[in-house]
Amino acid sequence: MNINEFIRIVDGRLINKPKKFKYKISIDTRTIKKNDIFIPIKYKDGDGNKYILEASKLASVILIPKDYLESTNILYEVLEINKDIGIIEVDDGLSSLIRLAKYKRDNTSGKIIVITGSNGKTSTKEMLSTVLKRKYKVFKSYANYNNILGVALNLLNIKDEEILIFEVGMNHLGEIKKISEILKPDIGIITSIGTAHIGNLKSKKNILKAKLEILEGFKIDSKLFINDNLNINNKYVVKCVIPENKVLEDKIIIDIGEYVSLKLKGKHNINNISLVIGVSKYLGLSNELIIKGLKEYKSYRMKEYKINNSLIIDDSYNSNLESVLNGIDYLKITHYKNKILVLGDIKELGRYTKLIHAKIGKYIDPNIFKTYTYGEYSKYISDNIKTNKRHYIDINILIKDLRKELNKESIIYIKGSHSMNMDLIVKDLLTKNI
Repeated sequence: MNINEFIRIVDGRLINKPKKFKYKISIDTRTIKKNDIFIPIKYKDGDGNKYILEASKLASVILIPKDYLESTNILYEVLEINKDIGIIEVDDGLSSLIRLAKYKRDNTSGKIIVITGSNGKTSTKEMLSTVLKRKYKVFKSYANYNNILGVALNLLNIKDEEILIFEVGMNHLGEIKKISEILKPDIGIITSIGTAHIGNLKSKKNILKAKLEILEGFKIDSKLFINDNLNINNKYVVKCVIPENKVLEDKIIIDIGEYVSLKLKGKHNINNISLVIGVSKYLGLSNELIIKGLKEYKSYRMKEYKINNSLIIDDSYNSNLESVLNGIDYLKITHYKNKILVLGDIKELGRYTKLIHAKIGKYIDPNIFKTYTYGEYSKYISDNIKTNKRHYIDINILIKDLRKELNKESIIYIKGSHSMNMDLIVKDLLTKNI
């Protein structure tokens, strides 16, 4: 790509011609490298325009929004720092980045798989990637870059991969539609429809509607894979039948033409496995390759730590009703006698906040579990448990009490919404081990 083609794609206007042009995009001055093209992004997490001068020290080209050019002296300030820098006027940085991402998508021959759902997106992405690598060169979206900005950045990082797997999330109606129209999926996957973000979307019906926006970018021959326990019917749907299985404490035994033992924990993994098998077979993988890939896969989010005679399960990345109930079900089948739940608030539930937290409390059997709750809303969990429970508003007191459980051959399961910082409990227990 040359400078003229680049300007055409971003629909820009050249203000100052660059001495050098190398097509490598950066949106972050903390990671920018010499001769990168800097695109300032004004997004909910910050305003990239504030970093234009800093970026000018290394960048070969900078895109500057028209309104920012007209309302400031930024043009002259940039040229004082670097007279050889290219300056391109654009409508705004995010739109320019999306234009580049669409161009990359339209010039990519690899098949694009897009995964969405209330639960299991990341696990399914990681599992599917591990399996498909047995036959194809695979790209998977990195980290949890699953909004429109993250998808655009991921697209700009693809090379010559044959399969490209993207995880897509949302908080509101309309978000997945925009992403799907960029990605134009060959294959879509909906893992589940649960209560995550129900506070914003008001109902599970609207959550389903939001997830089905994945269809907006579909082509004539695209396919949508779902499990047969999900009630969606249209011309794109391929239903995956959940295979026979047995869930044990440290493994799952599943029928994939033959009975196979997998080192995965929790019955929630069955749904993910079913989808992975369905998509993998559709893409031409043999049972032998699928089995090898599934045996290679290791759980992505849930981490385990041994302290003395106790096991800490760190499932603190995020939380919703369904994933909490899955965690509780898993702990039920473990061999530990002292089973402890440490549960923080679930956010973005709106008018369902009290109802959903109360439902978790009613699900917990106090004869099996000791429950510690932390936060404002998790009080509703505690209020619906008769015995063996304690509620905290001070995380330090909670940690102090948890330490007393570490000598008792305990299993301690820690979970809460990301903003509750439940990972700090894990870190404290690990770094200040008794």
